[in-house]
Amino acid sequence: PGFNLFRKAFYKFFVGSNDYLKAEGIMKEVFKKVVEEDLTDYLTNINLETLIIWGKKDKLTPLKHGNIMDKRIPNSQLIVLDSGHSPHLKIPHQLSSLILKFIY
Repeated sequence: PGFNLFRKAFYKFFVGSNDYLKAEGIMKEVFKKVVEEDLTDYLTNINLETLIIWGKKDKLTPLKHGNIMDKRIPNSQLIVLDSGHSPHLKIPHQLSSLILKFIY
């Protein structure tokens, strides 16, 4: 029991999310495959104006990944927010405002 509590706390506070721990059955394998898949080579094929929004405090997916996407996607714009991995949960109004400004 102590180990499970430690593991949950580790994921929540050091990794920033415990989504993997919440996944059940086949979803754990799907989660791992999605995270492990590298689609970097396909980024140059995106030919639409693209808004990339990233949290500078993101512990799960570092900002360097956002910078790579911004460099490889033609006609992209990277906006870095003062947030972590889940701006849709922490700062939804700011996030939706940026998205609406981009769309219109």
